[in-house]
Amino acid sequence: MTNTFLTKTMNFLRGSDISERPLEITPVELEDGKLIEYIGSHVNFYETPLKNNPELSLIILFSLVDAFTDLEHPDCEGKNFSDKIKALPCTTKTEKCFKECYRIIRVLRNGCIHGQSGFTFHNKKISYSNGRKDNIDISELGIDYLFTFFLQIIGNNYGNEFTKKHKEIFDVVLYNRIKDSTTCFSDSSSDPLERIENCSPFNSLKWTARYYCKNSDFEKVENNSLKINTISITDYPTDYLLNYKSSKLLIPSEILRENSIVDIDEAMSWKL
Repeated sequence: MTNTFLTKTMNFLRGSDISERPLEITPVELEDGKLIEYIGSHVNFYETPLKNNPELSLIILFSLVDAFTDLEHPDCEGKNFSDKIKALPCTTKTEKCFKECYRIIRVLRNGCIHGQSGFTFHNKKISYSNGRKDNIDISELGIDYLFTFFLQIIGNNYGNEFTKKHKEIFDVVLYNRIKDSTTCFSDSSSDPLERIENCSPFNSLKWTARYYCKNSDFEKVENNSLKINTISITDYPTDYLLNYKSSKLLIPSEILRENSIVDIDEAMSWKL
């Protein structure tokens, strides 16, 4: 498998009517304390109807995920699916999320190919049981999140706009949406799906929307801290881009203390 296969398969899926549910990122600028939003608009022209053919769409997604796994981890190539799952790294939270989602898509793939009467799509829920170890009940919304997770990981959707810490936090929130949409699950490992948590203050982060402020005014204040002077007045969390010395920092509003202050040492850990 090559990167060309990954690119063409992602383009095929994104050119279909499969639903992605990405985190909505809204670029904003602040002028005189007022929030100015820049919202891009686009129209999707769906050429390939896959939404009502879950078997085909899930088989294509699994092929994409499995090819990506072999490219990222050459030692996994040629292993059967169960051994491949065991060999996947799970040190970081993103790796743990990927491994658990691979377990989910493997069971769904088996249901699509081998399930016959054991695979059903009814009342916006997919169910599959092979009468042995593979069992799953997952909502249609959970399938949308599963597609979103893999397409974002494989396509590196966030690019260089977010820090590695941001990306891991987003991956965990999205994975837990998938897990919460999966009401029944078992596979050959006999282990339940792992609950993966973000640390405070991100443990209650919702998969909704964020603002991204690129013209943040700030100053250095006492106690080796930075104070952000232009604050977005919104119910949504906001990330503030700061050009501090020779570094670009992206500071999430969740870590700001009273008066919009953050310790410089902590701010430097959010370096782009």
